[in-house]
Amino acid sequence: SYLGQSFPTGLPLILGIQFVAMAGSEAFRQRETDPMKRIYPGGSFDPLGYGKNADAAKLEELKTKEIKNGRLAMFSMAGYYAQGLAVGKGPIACWQEHIADPFHVNIATNGVSVPIY
Repeated sequence: SYLGQSFPTGLPLILGIQFVAMAGSEAFRQRETDPMKRIYPGGSFDPLGYGKNADAAKLEELKTKEIKNGRLAMFSMAGYYAQGLAVGKGPIACWQEHIADPFHVNIATNGVSVPIY
């Protein structure tokens, strides 16, 4: 059990799979010799071909959208970690409790997230 969640396998195996997957994808990305073509989207990490037929302006727009999406994802993960530390539950458990009783289980009523109450 890690962070209140049980897994059918141990943490070393999960970390090993993550390491192999990331190392493989980075090795695949590093095959491109032109450093400008390594910038996403495009190249080998464009399975749907969005960057192949795009002009320079559209490609810059796609790059900007991808960076903003990544930043939003990092911010939301920080929220998940803060929520887990504050209430001792994962995001799915908290969401299920909120859906069951939204007026009594929310940010204003948990006593930890909003310290002024």
